[in-house]
Amino acid sequence: MTKALAASTAEIRTDVRRGLAVFFALVVVLWGTVEAIWSLNPEMSILVIPLMWNPAVASIITRLIFKEDFSDISFRFGGLRTLPWYALGLAVPTVVGLLAFGTAWLTELVGPLYSSARPPRYFARKRSAAA
Repeated sequence: MTKALAASTAEIRTDVRRGLAVFFALVVVLWGTVEAIWSLNPEMSILVIPLMWNPAVASIITRLIFKEDFSDISFRFGGLRTLPWYALGLAVPTVVGLLAFGTAWLTELVGPLYSSARPPRYFARKRSAAA
């Protein structure tokens, strides 16, 4: 009985390692593709969206490659008792983002529409002060 359990544990570990290797390889390939496109077109700030969705897409592709179903992932809405948790899940990242980016914008460390073509005023003042 113990040998069978040990064998199944070893198989599970091998499967997990294989799955993680495929997942991380997909993340690197997808990320590199989007970054390459972005480096050719630095004004395409909309490419942030595929970068954020990259891990989710890699996870779905990995599950499809290994023919795993999605039944062990709970995306079900639990009615009114889970509504506060969904609200918290939306509110916390929003508040953290507003605090972080709001502070950076108010202190002019970055501009609200910063791109590689137009550096923020903060760096321009630093350069002119040093000259």
